[in-house]
Amino acid sequence: MDELYYVFMTGTVIAVYFFTHVIGRKFDPFAPVWLFLVGYIQPYIIQATSYHEWAVGARGKELVVAANFRALWALVWFLAVYHLGIGRKLAWLLPLPPRRWSATQVALISPPLVLWGLYCAGMLLRRGGGDMAYSPEESLIRSFPFVMMVSAVMLIVTGRAIQTPRPQYLAAGLTIAGCMS
Repeated sequence: MDELYYVFMTGTVIAVYFFTHVIGRKFDPFAPVWLFLVGYIQPYIIQATSYHEWAVGARGKELVVAANFRALWALVWFLAVYHLGIGRKLAWLLPLPPRRWSATQVALISPPLVLWGLYCAGMLLRRGGGDMAYSPEESLIRSFPFVMMVSAVMLIVTGRAIQTPRPQYLAAGLTIAGCMS
């Protein structure tokens, strides 16, 4: 069996689910399931195929195949629970999401995210590109500059709050996002 079989099956499940909703005219891009699936595609399909050789070299074929199988099984299980309706019945047990982000929490969380992203980006610049060999841990750390974008989004959303706009948060978020591009 091909090592990427379960990755392709995961992609097939998502594609079939997408096309059945489009053809059935039930597709709502803002439904929670689509937000979940868009987030699921990045680590379990795109990264699983892009970093496949690295993963096999770092952790072995058996572990990579097992992880890909677990990702497929988790996706199928999620879609089953999502559509069986038991999730809605149990949803009352979960706490309600916050109506807005606390400006203080955003101000405390954002700087460490930016510093961590800059540190990881600095590792990329210091080491350079090319065909150098990286340890598995170093390869993982090299993929973390995106946390600066998480900080930027939090700052922009907090700065654009309708009830209490905070232009300094918005400016900081836009600056960080601009530095990323």
